[in-house]
Amino acid sequence: MTKHKETATETALAVIGDRFPVLNPQTAAEFASVIRENLQGEDIGAFDLERIKIPTGGSQFWSVPSVETGEAEAVKTFDGVIVAWKPTKTYWAKAFGADAGSPPDCTSDDGVTGKGTPGGACAACPFNQFGSKEPSPQNPDPKGKACRDQRLLFVLREGAMMPTLVSMPPSAVGVVKKYFLSLASRGVPYSAVVTRFALTSDKSSGGIDYALAHLSMVERLEPANAEAVRAYAAAIAPSLARVRDDDAARDAA
Repeated sequence: MTKHKETATETALAVIGDRFPVLNPQTAAEFASVIRENLQGEDIGAFDLERIKIPTGGSQFWSVPSVETGEAEAVKTFDGVIVAWKPTKTYWAKAFGADAGSPPDCTSDDGVTGKGTPGGACAACPFNQFGSKEPSPQNPDPKGKACRDQRLLFVLREGAMMPTLVSMPPSAVGVVKKYFLSLASRGVPYSAVVTRFALTSDKSSGGIDYALAHLSMVERLEPANAEAVRAYAAAIAPSLARVRDDDAARDAA
């Protein structure tokens, strides 16, 4: 009986190792060696990971870096395992469209405490209240916050050794929460499933077309596979804590 259980575990790990090589015990040591050789002791910086963002203008295609070449590919959907996530907040004092590319005036890497102007506790900040967003020609009657909420998802895609940063804008914050709650209601951690990322078409309160993210579970991982994901996530957690997305464009949704 013991031998059968060990064989089942090894088989499960081998299967996920074919699709997610870094989770295969046989290649884990090789991955660590490659990281040491390529980085020569340097940390993973705030903007070093490959990134995927929801397209602007209502496009129904993601621009996804190829795992093999790094070149962007237009795809309707992509799959991966969410190994970690964090809430962030970004505030610009200037109106949307003014001084494009300027750095934000205030940021929060944890969604709790802001750094910059005004800074301080996010919960008490007037710019973190619904209805505080300034009107613009693109959105004359905004309902949202002046401070921009995001969810940064770290997604391990098939064939990749490092996670990809998937930036979820304010329009997708509720989508992510609803998806995570649907998994929680079944007792399933987000890191224990393969998630599919898709896009649907929607309109802002100002009548502007935009793409809305849709997340769904493709399959549930076997317990041994899920444990391998947790071990991988724990190993890279210190580096992911430093990752930001301050360069995100301000959307009109």
